[in-house]
Amino acid sequence: VTRRLVAGAVVVAELRAEVKATLGFTCSGGVATNKLLAKLGCGLHKPDQQTILLPRAVPLLLQDLPLDRLPGLGGDLGGAVKSRLGVETAGQLVAKGREEVRAQFPEKGDWLFSLASGLDAAADSVKDRQLVKSLSNGKTFFQQRLSTAAEVEKWIDGLAGELHRRYQEQVEHHQRTPTTIGVHISVGGGRGKGMKGSSESFSKQQSIDLGRAGTVEQIAAGGKACFHRWISSSFRNPPLGVTSLGLSLTGMISLEASNATLAQLFSKSAPKASATVPAPTAVEVAAWRMVMDPDLKARGNNAPAASATVPAPAAVEGGEASRAKRQKFSTGSFLGGGAAQAQTPGPPKEAQPAPDGLAGRKVSRISAALFANAAAPVVARAPGEPVLWRPPVLDASQAVESRWGVGDARAEKCQRGEEMSRRPPADESQNVGEKQETAASLHHQTVEQLLVEQLLSLGPSAGREEVFQVIIRRLDLWRTSPRLATVVLTGLARQLQPFVAHCVLTLMLENRVQTNVIHYNAVLDAHAKCGNWQVALNLLSGMLELKAMPDVVSLSSVISSCEKGGYWQLALSLLRSLPELRVTANEITYGASISACEKGGQWQRVLGLLRALAETKVILNEISYNAMITASSHGGHWQLALNLLHAMPEARASPTRIHHNTAISACKTTGQWKLALSLMCSMPNRRATPNEISYNAAISTCEAFGHWQVGISLLRSMPEIRVTADEVSYNAAMSSCTRRHQWESAISVLSSMPQRRISPDVISHNSAISACEKAGQWLHSLVLLTSMPASRAAADRISFNAALSSCEKASQWQPALSILSIMASRQVVRDEIGCSAAISACGNAGQMQIALSLFLGMPDMFVVRDKISYSAGISACQRASHWHLAVSLLRDMPQVRLAPDVISNNAAISACERGSQWVPALCLLHGMHQRSATPDESSYNACSSACEKADQWQFALQLLKAMPDLRLTPSAISSVACIAACSKGGQWQLALHCLNEMPEMLQMPNVISYNAAIAACSNSGRWQLACRLLQAMRDTRARPTHVSYDAARRS
Repeated sequence: VTRRLVAGAVVVAELRAEVKATLGFTCSGGVATNKLLAKLGCGLHKPDQQTILLPRAVPLLLQDLPLDRLPGLGGDLGGAVKSRLGVETAGQLVAKGREEVRAQFPEKGDWLFSLASGLDAAADSVKDRQLVKSLSNGKTFFQQRLSTAAEVEKWIDGLAGELHRRYQEQVEHHQRTPTTIGVHISVGGGRGKGMKGSSESFSKQQSIDLGRAGTVEQIAAGGKACFHRWISSSFRNPPLGVTSLGLSLTGMISLEASNATLAQLFSKSAPKASATVPAPTAVEVAAWRMVMDPDLKARGNNAPAASATVPAPAAVEGGEASRAKRQKFSTGSFLGGGAAQAQTPGPPKEAQPAPDGLAGRKVSRISAALFANAAAPVVARAPGEPVLWRPPVLDASQAVESRWGVGDARAEKCQRGEEMSRRPPADESQNVGEKQETAASLHHQTVEQLLVEQLLSLGPSAGREEVFQVIIRRLDLWRTSPRLATVVLTGLARQLQPFVAHCVLTLMLENRVQTNVIHYNAVLDAHAKCGNWQVALNLLSGMLELKAMPDVVSLSSVISSCEKGGYWQLALSLLRSLPELRVTANEITYGASISACEKGGQWQRVLGLLRALAETKVILNEISYNAMITASSHGGHWQLALNLLHAMPEARASPTRIHHNTAISACKTTGQWKLALSLMCSMPNRRATPNEISYNAAISTCEAFGHWQVGISLLRSMPEIRVTADEVSYNAAMSSCTRRHQWESAISVLSSMPQRRISPDVISHNSAISACEKAGQWLHSLVLLTSMPASRAAADRISFNAALSSCEKASQWQPALSILSIMASRQVVRDEIGCSAAISACGNAGQMQIALSLFLGMPDMFVVRDKISYSAGISACQRASHWHLAVSLLRDMPQVRLAPDVISNNAAISACERGSQWVPALCLLHGMHQRSATPDESSYNACSSACEKADQWQFALQLLKAMPDLRLTPSAISSVACIAACSKGGQWQLALHCLNEMPEMLQMPNVISYNAAIAACSNSGRWQLACRLLQAMRDTRARPTHVSYDAARRS
């Protein structure tokens, strides 16, 4: 076995070296007896290393390996294994024994035990991969159902990305593509514990044409279309309650079969079209001739007429005549007023099949007949009668698309170009050769434009053979005139068809058509606009291999593609390589690099490029300036953002509204709200009229720093300058009220929205509810929450959580429970924030049992208990003086992988303090240092109070002295507790010492501290000192109470 593993290690090392040499990437490797162990070994040593996992080392590795690291145990199944068996590692699971594991999990017990033992049965032997019939990707939402269409669409975008990766693997490795996309939705019910109700499953499908180069957007768009069909067909309204969502691609066929099917459709329909198209009538031919030669319109009425009867062509399959009757027509206009010449009738010719561009489509009678019978002469009725003039025969590559018709301007232009090349000029003095050359050039360019339309009709997933059949007749002409190929490539690039253009370029290279940098630039530009950075990089590499030196346009296009793909590192690398290629960067190159760094959040790199620009003569455009201003905003450099804005006119770049809005947003991130207002007010002087985005940014700046009056003033001034406020404007104004607890102003702004014909949305209501919550107005919060359905705004989790938080602060436990019940009835997902608020509301009201019942019932609501919920439960026990329960909850937190924080520890210490348990309190304080939870002033205050209640003045004094060493400022609570403890212990000197040191610790002695010191002197019979302290209270403006006088009287 060891020899085989060593041999495998050699293979892995060669693979890693090949990957690094080819792609420039480093990777890690693992070598073991099966795939499972190899994956685990690969993760042991990173980066750029490999690991051989010998069989004797497997038990030691699995002994402490968390179950989450094993495949298939990272989700709900892993959680069930941990809770039922009480294990955390694979070694612990193996120690339970196969029988116990099988008893808990009858169906998967053997698999779980084998997996924890490192036995991956599926990886023991290598099997041939079967071709899949479908591709699918799904997600379950039992703990957090999807309630709105926006949430479902967001998840469809996420699922589409993984599905697109699998689709690309099928195309690359198996040459297969799907034909159908489906969405699968489950609503309600589920398999989870405590899940009530039955579930319903729905599926919607539709066809999809991905071909060879389908995109993520196509898959996502198809999935969303199916989803909206389900909504419209089932008449569902939010909350949707989606518990499961899946995307699938089915109907897998080979790419060759898909292309052949399209070709067969055209080939089968072509004979049918040619057989059923009748010959043109005289009127139709006259109309066609008039279109082609408008000069005949002027002389047509004066031309002599001659009549003839023309038989219909015998161009039909099977020998059947397409038309039996003959038609009379006037021929004078066709002969230009000259005498009609007779022609001996010849045998009728069979009809030619319709060109590929016309096959299977609705065509006009004239155009189809022309293509079918253009080569056959028209037979006169009798000798001596005039012959009908026929238009010149068009090459198949010059075929007019059937949907245009003969009256189309492009068809007219094509025919005019050919006639001009053969018609002598009216003025013999003109240069005949030059005019013919111009006409021929016009003709060829028009034909190339028609060729572009034919290529576009193939679709973005056109096959190689299809493209070749379209351009085959133009390749010879392109070899002598490569600029005509440029027309085709540029036209495809304008229509955003990069892969069709790439296919044309590849066929040009294979057929020895001379290519140049202009051809490459057209294809690179198309890839750049579509964000195909990988293809663009490969094409750039191909240019260098073919010794076609790229220019600044080529590199700018590739950098732009990297910018759209979000790969700022590649963009900068290409920018640095320009000097090696002897290419000088221009404003487009720098602009794309700056935009790439800005989108990647690399504002430092943007500033570096800005410094590099100062050494060049490159003048940036408005887009580059906007990217630099945005990067400066993200980096907090508002001064630089303003300097760039003011420097734009010097660089001949006009600052627009967008630049000003970005600069205003830069002021928002740094608190420069006055500058933001000044910028907005100065916009009209710079020919940039503020819009709602400008005002929204300014209002948000005021909101971020609590200037709610200014924000509301800006909102009210918008109609005066004819700027329409939207939901964002009102929401920002209400958010500013929320920060300053101005609940009345928030409600006023909310009520004014319908007057401006603006419907308050859920964000508007949430802002108003939050303002009431922060101001302690729980009743108004509930009123706003219940009024949301009347405004057609569906309350979400944020709405309910804000109302729950207001009930928590007011200790209103009954409304809090009602809100949780309403959330369940409306299928709004309950989370740990709302449940923790309800637990705290019950705990604050002294309802410990209800609080603990909610805490223990969170898993049944599919809510995971976190630190906040544990702290709320501990606080409920603390208020009820149940210190045992509080300490027990605190000790349970590490078992569920939660590290107790300062809040949890302080709540438990306070519970011990209420129960006069000074020893557990000190143990908890000491354990905080070991649990990496740094104690704060509240921790020491609670311990000091616990020591004071137990008459432990020595420990209270030590705690007070230890606080400055930990950089903690003792508060009045600690000092009073120490004085009271010394008083109870008869240590009147220490009590007076602590009282005298309070000003040195920046504390003013209050009534409680004086009373404790007077009590210490009274208990020791020091009545003179007690009286002096009573007099000192009057001098420090601390009003003595009856407690003070009673203590002094006892002395």
